[in-house]
Amino acid sequence: MIRATIRSNIKIPRFNFQKELLTVAQRIVIPMLAKNIDSNRDIEGKKFPQLEPYTIRKKGHSRPLVETGELRRSFKYKRRGTASVLVYINGKRNDIAKKLQIKGVNSRRGKKFFNFFGITEGMNADIMTFMRLMIQRAIKRA
Repeated sequence: MIRATIRSNIKIPRFNFQKELLTVAQRIVIPMLAKNIDSNRDIEGKKFPQLEPYTIRKKGHSRPLVETGELRRSFKYKRRGTASVLVYINGKRNDIAKKLQIKGVNSRRGKKFFNFFGITEGMNADIMTFMRLMIQRAIKRA
């Protein structure tokens, strides 16, 4: 009869997910939301609907969601609980954002939706790459 004792020297690293998620919100999600608006793309990579001629005349240009830059500056993030982060639209721009994205805007050509707020496939890939890197670094330090 053989007797063996198995001992494990596995070190499980401490990992602050909330700190890393705050970094993800600040360095990946919010900049990409602003970049999509600047490049006239929705969260699926499609072009935003064309503005109506009346709106173009009123604004003086044909770029959707761009007038004062207030919408882009209203993207914020905050801690939620101990292990999550909320990305949101702050202040009065939140109501306008809901209308543009969820309720839609009536036009002569039908209802238009501007889906600019959400996690894109590109963001998701960047977030996963970042988190894998942070976990690998934590394991190496352990």
